Amino acid sequence: MTNNLSLKTDFQFIDASTTTFRYILNTSTTTPYLYQDISGGLPVLKVDTAYTTNPANNTFGYLLDDKTNATGREFAWRADGEYTLGGNFFQSIKFGVRTTDRTAETEDSGYRFVYIGQPLSNFPASSWVIKTYGDFFHGNANTFGSTITPNPALLFDYVNSLAMFGEDTPLSYPATGINNQGQKTYGGYGLVTFGSQLGSIPYDGNVGLRAVRTNVSSNGALLNSLGETLPLDVNNSYNSFLPSLNVTFHLTDKLQWRFAASKGLSRPTFDQLNPMLQLSTPDATTGVNAYTGTAGGNPYLKPMTANQFDTSLEWYLSPSQLLSGALFYKSVNGFVQTVTLEKPEIDQFGVVHDYAISSLENGKNGVIKGAEVGYQTFFDFLPAPFNGLGMQANYTYVYSKAPSPDAYDTSGNPLLVPLEGLSKNSYNLILMYEKGPVSARIAYNWRSQWVETTQGNGTGSLPIYDKAFGQVDASVTYHVTKDFSLTAAAVNLTNTKRGTNFGLDTLPRDVQINDRMFSLKAQLDF
Repeated sequence: MTNNLSLKTDFQFIDASTTTFRYILNTSTTTPYLYQDISGGLPVLKVDTAYTTNPANNTFGYLLDDKTNATGREFAWRADGEYTLGGNFFQSIKFGVRTTDRTAETEDSGYRFVYIGQPLSNFPASSWVIKTYGDFFHGNANTFGSTITPNPALLFDYVNSLAMFGEDTPLSYPATGINNQGQKTYGGYGLVTFGSQLGSIPYDGNVGLRAVRTNVSSNGALLNSLGETLPLDVNNSYNSFLPSLNVTFHLTDKLQWRFAASKGLSRPTFDQLNPMLQLSTPDATTGVNAYTGTAGGNPYLKPMTANQFDTSLEWYLSPSQLLSGALFYKSVNGFVQTVTLEKPEIDQFGVVHDYAISSLENGKNGVIKGAEVGYQTFFDFLPAPFNGLGMQANYTYVYSKAPSPDAYDTSGNPLLVPLEGLSKNSYNLILMYEKGPVSARIAYNWRSQWVETTQGNGTGSLPIYDKAFGQVDASVTYHVTKDFSLTAAAVNLTNTKRGTNFGLDTLPRDVQINDRMFSLKAQLDF
């Protein structure tokens, strides 16, 4: 290290594991009638409860069980340096290298379906309970009164309840449920900072380039239509060059204009790279094309890349007041989409058929563009201790368009929908307090309707939309010392209902409440 050169480095190692187990028991019944009214904010459901609470009318239908085991490791190292130039235009050069090595192994038994199909009278009376729904949805839902459900004790006594239903085979991990993923990256970057004047207007900024080599490995197994398990091992590599430019023009002492342009990328997740493929066994009695398959992922997926541009004006009205506005534009290539592809495969009779296989692939270009405005101030003209009060307000408009190869309406017509997870309109209103060791926030966050998915469970290719909603969150932090703090937080204080539909309020899907959540956190920095 010299007066002009500084260097630093750090290492990181992560070792994580998780085990999950799922057990589902089903009871079923038929009722003389079902009354349903969806015209209000919450649905109204009525059935003949005298019928649904009679054990003679109820059956244990099936059980589903599944177990998974996953482990993951990551090693990361980076080194950074900065050399100060001290010139009239070029001010410094920043440079560095990065490398990561990630591995993950997943074992999944897959859901096992065990058909029971026996009346409750064939089992001990202790195996079921009558469940009432008076407190359902905090007592605000107009649902049917009572039904018979499996006794929750059966779920906690998995081994014995499994034996009671005549199933004594333990779950195991098939070859198609075991896969390993690996990802190694090697990168380097260089960044030059600069500054000068354009006439009477000072400006500063930086320009840089990041180069990254990515090696991805995926191995697992596929099950073909002959019932054969075949190994699958895929290695994929690609290079990425990511330039960036940031410039700030100081128009006045209180007004500045920023401009930024860059290229970014987002790599596929390990789940999306899972090479598992399972083909169906054709059934000629269905009367439809039974040659289908499901891919767990696509090991040949490329990263999603984006050319990004944004510009903003920032007006500092006073040391405690800021008014800002921004425009942004992103051209995105390689959206990961769920598609149905026709691929030739051999059936169990040795005949080649075109299988309709649900898989993932990189889509075509998409666009994200929009604008945002924001205002922030502190009421420092108030007497102490109220001069720590402040507020923030911001609004964002987003227009997005992305390829949706599997989005169709109820008539089978293709649909072009916005990018999943993005609302067209959103805003936040925040009241804050910053004084001494106390930092507090209470915020109202609202967003308009957005697309949740075009591949919902049980809804085919009909897009599912989350309805517009807003909620209030709050937090208070007390800094006991410079390095130690206590935080109390509350989420969804308004207990806001959330719902989904199929694009129209007249086509509701569900209504749910994510209950209020309270938390306490102690944080120590060292």
